[in-house]
Amino acid sequence: MKNMKKLIYSIVLLAIATLFSSQSYVRKCSCCFGEGIEKCNYCQGSGEQECALCGGTGEGSECYACNGLGTKECAVCGGDGEAGYGDYTYRCTSCQGRGMTRCDVCKGRGAERCFTCKGKGYSICPHCRQGYNKCSCCKGKGYKE
Repeated sequence: MKNMKKLIYSIVLLAIATLFSSQSYVRKCSCCFGEGIEKCNYCQGSGEQECALCGGTGEGSECYACNGLGTKECAVCGGDGEAGYGDYTYRCTSCQGRGMTRCDVCKGRGAERCFTCKGKGYSICPHCRQGYNKCSCCKGKGYKE
């Protein structure tokens, strides 16, 4: 019985040694700590880049309709602040008597929206997927052999 236990123990040890000697040792990647991904160097992980055309403001060129003022002469009263004719004049209800209305083209901003970023001020980073790339050390596996 004692010899049988020794034999089984030897067989188990031999099987374990054979199993581990045929496999290569796997280590967690030290660059990405086993995640397989790393932050994008271009956008620092945000997934977005400041628009190169507008510099992040979201505004494009000066509004052509109001010359960058954000307001236009009231179309109803012609800039007088009063509407009607003859003895029947009244304060213009369109501009509340100011003679100017908000520009419809630029919505009072004085500039059009940037056509590259559509007024957001940023665009999706073309160098990554949502701020991350495959780890350059382990090629996205998360481990090194």
